[in-house]
Amino acid sequence: MNKRTTTTIMTRLGWGAFFLALIFLAIQVMPRALGQRQSADISKGSSNVEAPLLNQQPTPLTPVITGTLGTAPPGGDTGTLATRINRPGTGPTATCAGVTWPGNIGQGPFIYNVHYFVNNTASPLCTPLTFTMLTQGTPVGNMQLSAFKAPFVATDISNSARYLGDAGASSFVPGVQTTFELTIPANTTIALVVFNAEQAPEGLGGTYQIEFSCGSSPATDFNHNGKPDYVLYAASTRHSAVWYLNNNVFAGSAYGPTLPAGWNVVSVADFNGDGQPDYVLFNPSTRRTVFWYLSGVTFISSASGPTLPSGWALVAVGKFNGDCQPDYVLYNASTRRTAIWYLNNNVFAGSVYGPTLAAGWRLAGVADFNQNGETDYALFAPGTRRTAIWYLSGGTFVSAAYGPTIASGYELTGTADFSGDGKADYLLYNPSNRRTALYYLNNNVYTGSAYGPILAAGWNLVAP
Repeated sequence: MNKRTTTTIMTRLGWGAFFLALIFLAIQVMPRALGQRQSADISKGSSNVEAPLLNQQPTPLTPVITGTLGTAPPGGDTGTLATRINRPGTGPTATCAGVTWPGNIGQGPFIYNVHYFVNNTASPLCTPLTFTMLTQGTPVGNMQLSAFKAPFVATDISNSARYLGDAGASSFVPGVQTTFELTIPANTTIALVVFNAEQAPEGLGGTYQIEFSCGSSPATDFNHNGKPDYVLYAASTRHSAVWYLNNNVFAGSAYGPTLPAGWNVVSVADFNGDGQPDYVLFNPSTRRTVFWYLSGVTFISSASGPTLPSGWALVAVGKFNGDCQPDYVLYNASTRRTAIWYLNNNVFAGSVYGPTLAAGWRLAGVADFNQNGETDYALFAPGTRRTAIWYLSGGTFVSAAYGPTIASGYELTGTADFSGDGKADYLLYNPSNRRTALYYLNNNVYTGSAYGPILAAGWNLVAP
């Protein structure tokens, strides 16, 4: 066993009275705080054709755009603005949950470039846009990135009805990044407008980069506080519930929809791109999958997903092919093989075999541990309590490293960034006392731990 990890988690027992009082209060409040339960029906309107195990990798989206202020980008435009958005501070004004018009206008003229980006998928795309000023230009100038409806004309800069969000000014320092988040509707083109913050010709010739990523919010962030939440399931009643967390601290709870008999919640992700976590359900007897689209914890609608081949089970969900869409991870217990099914919302879009697991190991979660933009496997060996990370490129095994050994009585059940440092952490569970714990990681290296809330009797942890 990893002595440091065991020592750290055990020494926290000395906090006993304080932490147990808080956790006991959370459990006692649970039945009153959860509110009204909901029921929902399995969708009967979508195809549930069994999909094959193939090797087809869709083309990923272009992740980075570069440009030079005053030089028209390919397919875009350049020109001058009479006014510009003028907002103090560098914080974002938009998330996938909504946008706020800054309201202030600065007088120009200002130089601008416009890039057009298309979401050519059948689902909305919730994506953070990270803007980096690479060089300042001559004379020195500051730059800003904003998003607008396409096509863009210069007068749109002061039109709140055309505005989609911005990341604030770039603070004059090359290399400093500003980020905002927005939803690009399905099969829709938007205009990304870069302009200088000082009157022309300042900023002319400055270079910049716009980077897309596949979502900054944790997959299980139901209350949009930037922190992953617990999803619980009670087998005796088929109720689901969400426990809102702030790192390891219980912050409230609510009932989710009640599941039909024979179905399990396997994972949570934003499948339809509306910025809201959704349930993916699996029926082991029929091998059918179904998506339940949610708004917070409220059931909105459902759709059938692909049916799995015989011998395979759905064990995880992650983003593997760079299209910002959650994909299935399948496991065949008899062969220990894994497979990845690429999805576009609920539609099967291709598949590849993943690596075969070693005997005695199971897949406990998926996350990008080494922060290279690729989703990796987190493995757990119950017999030895050892953990390992398999670094992947798409579905291809690249390398491996051991993670920390889990304390006695605990098992590794999931992965998420609980501390908010951008690094994936371990979620542990002790079935004998229903206690949860977090191991904070830097890649595969243990950096600390904390107890999470104790689950109420009769409830199991299903996500993250």
